[in-house]
Amino acid sequence: MKRPHDAATELARVINGSLELTAAGIAILIDVHPTAVQNWMRLHPDAKPHDLPAGWQQSGRRRSNEAQAHTGSLNVTDALAYWADRDLGMDVELDPETGGLWLINETPADGGGPA
Repeated sequence: MKRPHDAATELARVINGSLELTAAGIAILIDVHPTAVQNWMRLHPDAKPHDLPAGWQQSGRRRSNEAQAHTGSLNVTDALAYWADRDLGMDVELDPETGGLWLINETPADGGGPA
């Protein structure tokens, strides 16, 4: 998948019409290091969100409630954007062609940006 920026991290992609979070997206939502999530996912390739470790689920519920309180939205994209901004000081962008979500780490790949 083409990155919209030089240093962008994929947070979610659309698969069969559903938005599927990547390890990076899950890590932001549950406040766990992405490598820990990647390792867990590698060991549990068929796992669903309710299969995550109990502590991660609890953190995810707490952070979901907090994001909802601040954004007024139950939408996962709004929660990702809230936590990316609050925890990392970064923006989340929607890829209009694929519907995927990206964490933007720097200026656009085309060199553009605010004028």
